[in-house]
Amino acid sequence: MSNPWEKLDLAYYEGHMQFESVRQAQILSEIMQSQFNDYTVSSICILGIAGGNGLEHINKNTISKVYGIDVNEQYLHACQNRFTTLDSILELRHADLTLSDAYVPEVDIIVANLVIEYIGLNIFTKLLAENPPKYVSCVIQLNCENAFVSSTPFEEHFEEISSFHNDINEKQLIKTLQLIGFRNNFVKAHSLPNKKNFLRLDFVRG
Repeated sequence: MSNPWEKLDLAYYEGHMQFESVRQAQILSEIMQSQFNDYTVSSICILGIAGGNGLEHINKNTISKVYGIDVNEQYLHACQNRFTTLDSILELRHADLTLSDAYVPEVDIIVANLVIEYIGLNIFTKLLAENPPKYVSCVIQLNCENAFVSSTPFEEHFEEISSFHNDINEKQLIKTLQLIGFRNNFVKAHSLPNKKNFLRLDFVRG
């Protein structure tokens, strides 16, 4: 069974995420600037890197290695072409994180924004436990009233992906990561249009 993210064209994905009534791409970029700089780290792994939103905030003076993992090869090609200035430190990997042979490289921090909803909390926990980083920073989406996918001219392209999505409960996320040695050390909500919120949760190992 194929992963529905392999079929979603990058133009549709980014058009939806950047749409003025959604603005998730813009807000995620701001969040990622903090995720990359709030901790003293030299290596980063971004799960679900897509077209590279947020990579503009990578400081090559402090970061020596950035891994980007995505299931969609089109996204990875676009990311590579957009960020040629990072060629010396950026390594992109094509992988479906829901498969049993998936793994994450050894890094100081793993960034997982809007990814856990699609790979599941159990798989996410397994990936972290197999090669635990010092820090984990993730963003989940909280839907107060509306559907997970906001209304835009691109929403019809998200139908299959919507059925693949599962809401993540922040309390369960914190509790589950505690069981594998990660302590929650930061929580911040970011308001979105359409009565939605991004919730950033950071964890430190030990």
